[in-house]
Amino acid sequence: MIRRLSQMLTAAVLALVALSLSVSTIVNEGCTVKTDTVFVHDTTNISATFVCFIKPYEQKAFLFSDPIADLTVSKVKVEWDTNSFDMVKELDDSYLFFFHAYSLPSRKTYKVTLTSNIGGCQGTCVIPDTTYIIQPVLRDTFRVGYDILTVWRKVQNASFYYLYFYIWSFNNAGYELSSITADTFVVDTTFTLPASFFSNPSAAYYDVGLYVFTLTGPVIRAGATSNMQGFVKGFLYGGNTPAYTYFYVGTPLINRVTSVTEPDVENAILKRLGVK
Repeated sequence: MIRRLSQMLTAAVLALVALSLSVSTIVNEGCTVKTDTVFVHDTTNISATFVCFIKPYEQKAFLFSDPIADLTVSKVKVEWDTNSFDMVKELDDSYLFFFHAYSLPSRKTYKVTLTSNIGGCQGTCVIPDTTYIIQPVLRDTFRVGYDILTVWRKVQNASFYYLYFYIWSFNNAGYELSSITADTFVVDTTFTLPASFFSNPSAAYYDVGLYVFTLTGPVIRAGATSNMQGFVKGFLYGGNTPAYTYFYVGTPLINRVTSVTEPDVENAILKRLGVK
């Protein structure tokens, strides 16, 4: 009881100090930058950030705070139509992690509510439709030394898209020389992959895998703001199964499609929000 009272008094003092500070910037599109660790809003817990992801096959949420919230009284509830469930919760390093694997339909409005001893927040989101990649088509081949334009179908209920590239380089004998990955967030439905990504002087050709995720929620860019109401600053995102294609730069010795692990879009967003 004494510890809890002390935490409440500390939060009140910090809130008064916060009024004299400037609002922190989030992240520029496609770039990771260091952000302030203190979020400043006169109605928001300045030392807590909640980030939640609602997808049709899994649901995840993270509560970052200092001090760490009490796991026993913290809860994340998801509601839609007449249905609802509470996420499973656990303490993971220095934050609370919530998760579930409920099968959810797209185009529904989901209400997410966080309750905890340090405060809560509430918001709604929609799971967007999936997209498909128009260009490049599967097993397409491009010449080395040129930019490559990628294009995918616009999804009306998506706020933005997450792109993730795997790039492998091979020599004339077909041996792998190196591999790199690249990712970015965009609001448009096109992205140009620069020729500089294919400039290994020892490489004869490249295999390239491309994922495109559809997302709803605050766009990851400078000036991004939370979309949840309450004492804790909250970011709520809806997502769906990504589109995928595989293509070549240069003439491949073997026409193959390498199996790759689906990128972790949640971790990419957390890093760009500066909370993980």
